[in-house]
Parts: sequence; structure tokens; C-alpha cells
Amino acid sequence: MLLPKSDDALDSILGIQDDDQLTGYIYILQSLSNNPDISAISNLYKIGYATTSVEKRIANAANEPTYLMAPVHHVSSYKCINMNAQKFESLLHTFFGKACLDIEVAGVDGKMCRP
Repeated sequence: MLLPKSDDALDSILGIQDDDQLTGYIYILQSLSNNPDISAISNLYKIGYATTSVEKRIANAANEPTYLMAPVHHVSSYKCINMNAQKFESLLHTFFGKACLDIEVAGVDGKMCRP
């Protein structure tokens, strides 16, 4: 997918050209879970990757184990240009691996998942 033409000053500062490729988004979310085991954790964030808009990716968050079966607050997102966004997300997960949440959440179907 090619980037749409943009008058964005930041794109200009970063040297982003019309023929550069948007390869995805890295996003940061915060859970809005009412589950006391989850809401009690301060500084709990989800880092993820999307090829579509982040809004579209998280639209069904309350029904997905990866989002802890709860709505989320979209903290921030970043365009990935001319790079493998999925590998970049994996690198971020490796970097933050020691701080990763280890929890089981029941999905809509009742099956337990480890997001």
C-alpha cells in the first residue's frame, strides 16, 4: 500500500515520500478491564501490530482474549514505513519480555487463553 499524499509537516521532516510504503502500525493500549486482577496492575500496556487502522483492529477488543476480554484505551500508535512492522513488534515484545503479563483469560467460547 502506498502512502496517500500528505501535507503533514512531520512527514516532510522525516523525509517520507509519496512512494514510501506504509507497512503497518505499532500501537500501545491500556486495558479498561473491570477484573480486579487486571485493573490492579499499574502501568499495564499492550503493544501490538496491525495492518489495518488501529481503530478497526481494536473494535472488538471486549470480545478478544488478546485484549483481556475488555475495552481498551488507545494510548498511541505509530506508522511503520518501509520496514517489516511485524518483526518490529516481535523485537519490542522481546525487549519487554521480562515484564510480560502471565495470565489466563476465558474467551467468548469459554476456552482459556494466555494472551
